[in-house]
Amino acid sequence: MRVAICSRSRLFREGIRCILTTRDNCEIVAAAASPKECLAATPHNPPQAVVFDFGRADDKDLEYLIGAQVYGKFGVVVIAEAGAEVPGLDKLVTHDDSGFELLAMLREVAAPDPAPVGRRGRKRDLSNPFALTAREFEMATMISRGLSNRAIAEASGLKEQTVKNMVSRVLHKLRCDNRVQVALRVSQIAQEATPIA
Repeated sequence: MRVAICSRSRLFREGIRCILTTRDNCEIVAAAASPKECLAATPHNPPQAVVFDFGRADDKDLEYLIGAQVYGKFGVVVIAEAGAEVPGLDKLVTHDDSGFELLAMLREVAAPDPAPVGRRGRKRDLSNPFALTAREFEMATMISRGLSNRAIAEASGLKEQTVKNMVSRVLHKLRCDNRVQVALRVSQIAQEATPIA
């Protein structure tokens, strides 16, 4: 599994590197102070998962990482204090958790390394064709109810720019051009998930 580590603390980056390389066949493809530096360092060997140190990050780091997920296929595991709420990202590991728990979360969120299928694309995961996280599905549901970015931000307690980034990611993952198409996809997903009696 290819992993990138984002933290402003060099000691933190080195510690996570040691934990991951001694426990499993993790390949650390980048370790940098900011997500922008981290992802820029891996253009030809992108990470499947990113470990993000929320405690030492600023809002721009968080917004960049959420926005980058629109274009990159990687999961994010956030390391933060117990009880912290980190909007828009996949999984949270606290400072009290073990290296085994971190590794389990990384395995859970890591994007699969798809096998190429000819010139035009890659194999699709038919079991989860849209690969929405729970947070993204919640966002898609609010979009389908007709809420604006501002209304979603107020309802969820997120910044409006963060909501804008997440809406872009939902549109991209659902392969939609507009909010109406998102509403149609959400109803389609709901119908497929409803068992027939």
